[in-house]
Amino acid sequence: MDFLVAAGESFIKLINTGGETLVGMITGILPAALIALTIMNTIIALVGQDRIEGLAQRLAGKQILVRYLFLPYLSAFFFSNPTAFLMGRFLPERYKPGYYEAVNCSTMAPLMCFFPHVNPAELYAWLGVADGVMKLGLPIGPLAVSVFFLAMFTTTLKAFVVEKIAHALARKKGLDWGKLEARKLGQPMEEPLL
Repeated sequence: MDFLVAAGESFIKLINTGGETLVGMITGILPAALIALTIMNTIIALVGQDRIEGLAQRLAGKQILVRYLFLPYLSAFFFSNPTAFLMGRFLPERYKPGYYEAVNCSTMAPLMCFFPHVNPAELYAWLGVADGVMKLGLPIGPLAVSVFFLAMFTTTLKAFVVEKIAHALARKKGLDWGKLEARKLGQPMEEPLL
């Protein structure tokens, strides 16, 4: 009988913990994300979607470092997680897989070494590593700088590889990036994408 009581109490405790987590998200990250989206959409409306997309096409369309190094890091710094993903919407369709790889995998943790606002949900990981390094009597500055620069290199490399894989898969499936881009811009298409 004690087992059933303990199981029931544990289940209720689980539900209460889930409720506390939900309330924490509703009062924490959700308003911040909504405000960031509102500000970003306001800027887009004031400047004009066509101008921003044109600038992104000119800058990121030709430069690997711009689209897979500078844009992801600046987006993560200014918009933090998860809003940084939205900047990818201005890129041509053929570069989006690489951009999302760059933002998703490697930009948040290295930036968090210097700027905790980037991804506060994962700050505990960096603080745990930093605490262990400090307990060894070593400075954390060189570690933070090393992590940052190593991640900049690997982020760009991984995003470039993902771009090439996406292009190869698209070619194999017969997907035309130009038609996909035309569809995004609302231009009429005579034939299907594939």
